[in-house]
Amino acid sequence: MNCGKYQEVLDYARSCISDVDYAHTCRVLSYALQILVDNKKADASVVILAAMLHDTGRSDVGSGDHALTGSEKSYNYLVENGYSDELARHVADSILTHSNYSETKPQTLEAKILFDADKLDTTGAVGTARAIMQCQLDETPIYTLGENGLPLGGRKDDPESLVRKYKRKLRKLDMVFYTKKAKEIAAKHQPAMDDFFEALTKEIDRSYKKGNELINKYCK
Repeated sequence: MNCGKYQEVLDYARSCISDVDYAHTCRVLSYALQILVDNKKADASVVILAAMLHDTGRSDVGSGDHALTGSEKSYNYLVENGYSDELARHVADSILTHSNYSETKPQTLEAKILFDADKLDTTGAVGTARAIMQCQLDETPIYTLGENGLPLGGRKDDPESLVRKYKRKLRKLDMVFYTKKAKEIAAKHQPAMDDFFEALTKEIDRSYKKGNELINKYCK
């Protein structure tokens, strides 16, 4: 991705994160730019810099508070590289609130755009692929079984699983966006995710139903 006058910043971000996180960063930047088109009052420099730097804290804290670490790290980097304190602080504040787990919610338009751009990467086909990858890393199963040996549907009290994550969180993402543009993009993405999980759960249920029929036939 050629980012002109901001290329050094993106190169710095890339040096701080894994290839997987860098690909995510580029997608978030793309979403942020798309949202900017419909939000002309936003400070484009703040949005672009925040999108590039928002995950730079991941390599330092692992699964901890990467938003806080990334906020501090980004502020120091920008000030040390000639950006104004005011701009650096605005970028840092936006990064601080970009995570679902941040203690405070986005307040400025720029922070809301970053939040939305980051969440858009959890929607659609890409969001589905990322959810599967994360479950693999966390050793979370695709689905879990009840006491009767049949697949659980992902209800609130069910054990953690990919299916539960979709039912409890991913299919409701269209409710969490701040900007109109992000909601429009999410609405276009959501059917791909919904179709996948509908096919997945039907296939799982059908397999267990057929398996139980054959067990009764062959294992009596």
